[in-house]
Amino acid sequence: MGNRSQWVNYTKFPAVNWFTHRSLASFMRQSGFETYEIFDLVREDLLSKKRRRFFFLFDLLRKHSLLRYLVYPVMGTVQILAVKRDSLASQAECRRATCCQVSD
Repeated sequence: MGNRSQWVNYTKFPAVNWFTHRSLASFMRQSGFETYEIFDLVREDLLSKKRRRFFFLFDLLRKHSLLRYLVYPVMGTVQILAVKRDSLASQAECRRATCCQVSD
């Protein structure tokens, strides 16, 4: 908002919907987050048998991120999930500690 920063009370980042999804994801990664899109989160084992036959498309979009730009225009919205990197490590540590607990 270099031109009319007074419109947004001179904030550097006034609203996330003012950014492209790629620039928002980049900013989130620079701030210590891992970012994911729907293509990154779909797991074949959780899909119904009927939908599993389309999993190869998600796999293709996951491996070749530039192909996602062909899909974005037909999607109603592009959502980004951000997870703090430190919390990922602590969750893994917690899972290990829980698995290894010895009960009396």
